[in-house]
Amino acid sequence: MTPGTAGLLSPLRDAQQCPPEGLCPRCRGELYPGESRFVWEGAAICTDCFRALAGRWLERFPVEAALAMQVSVLPPEGGWQI
Repeated sequence: MTPGTAGLLSPLRDAQQCPPEGLCPRCRGELYPGESRFVWEGAAICTDCFRALAGRWLERFPVEAALAMQVSVLPPEGGWQI
């Protein structure tokens, strides 16, 4: 390794050859270094599982999802003006 480059990855390394770091506890899909993981109910899950769970949550509880994303929710009677 060249002095002063500690922690840097070699530009010649092939990221597709890296072994997985683990498996998603929900779908058992492979988790690779550098991929995002999302903590859902205490488990670090993969991006695909997060998308599926978040989509279901948004479909079932749109008001709660909007509030969690800091999106204003208009009351049903339309009493609030933008």
